[in-house]
Amino acid sequence: MAEWLKAPVLKTGIRETVSGVRIPLSPPYLGTFKNAALSCLFELVGLRTVGCSGELDEVKAFVFVCDEDTEQVCLDRKLVGTTLANGLWTSEIQLGDEIFLYNFQSGTIWGPFVAETRIDQHDATAWSGRFPLQVRIAISGATRKLEGFSKLLPRDRKNRPIPILDGATRAALVQQLNSDAGTPVVST
Repeated sequence: MAEWLKAPVLKTGIRETVSGVRIPLSPPYLGTFKNAALSCLFELVGLRTVGCSGELDEVKAFVFVCDEDTEQVCLDRKLVGTTLANGLWTSEIQLGDEIFLYNFQSGTIWGPFVAETRIDQHDATAWSGRFPLQVRIAISGATRKLEGFSKLLPRDRKNRPIPILDGATRAALVQQLNSDAGTPVVST
């Protein structure tokens, strides 16, 4: 019992000052898949480029989903949008990237459009504010409408289209859009 009353050994006590060593914050996320771990993490949460090879994928094509009600708003306002829950993948979008619009009810794919802006809320009145993450799009001479080819879009575990397309999927989609199956879209 006598040892309970002894003062603690100097090295085991709590220090009054901390060392001068500081652990720096992580660098900011640069929006590219730089390593296998990040690509695999995106695969686990269903937000990935197709494949998990660990090689750097040049992500330049994105799929936004619409239905019969929201499709016409997208085309009329030249605007695509999604929910705040999709903020992770939408932060990747850069000016000039290709955007595709997929109507999950009709199976129609529109595109490629060209991203004229980065993600932001450009029109608070669009879709009654339900889709605040928005990108303005331009209809190019290559923009076409493709019906019945939704099988070209890769799916996640819940059978939802994966929003970030890899190069091979993008090329297959553009090839189908440019074939006789694709209907040209007239810019207004």
